Amino acid sequence: MKRVELTEVIAAPIETVWAAITDHEGMSEWSPLKRVVLDPKGAPDSNGLGAFRHMHGAGPTIVEEVTEWSPPTRYVYKLRAGAPIRDHKGVVELRSEGDATRVLWTIQFVPKIPGTGFVIVRVLCKVIGGMLKNLNRNIVSAS
Repeated sequence: MKRVELTEVIAAPIETVWAAITDHEGMSEWSPLKRVVLDPKGAPDSNGLGAFRHMHGAGPTIVEEVTEWSPPTRYVYKLRAGAPIRDHKGVVELRSEGDATRVLWTIQFVPKIPGTGFVIVRVLCKVIGGMLKNLNRNIVSAS
């Protein structure tokens, strides 16, 4: 099992960060994704439990399902298609730190092709790390 853990402190209240990071169809504003489509949507929140996000970027469409939903502090998702990994679990946790919010993004997985785990870890660190920095800039500049 491989593990990636990234963190970012954003100078905004937890509710603001939660609203931005869980707006799945709005992810293209702070990620390399061209478009994200929810199908099906979650319930009772369209971004929440049971939502399948179809993420369109440079490569194959990545499909993830939201499997846990605890606003405004945590959601969990699983990869359903589109990447060379299995046994995937992504956890996004938010913690208030005074007037700021710490985002902790953890991903666990097993590579489908033995020996490729280190490459996938590096790619995930670069992509998710960049996404968190972009999210931070978007939220702070909107304030």
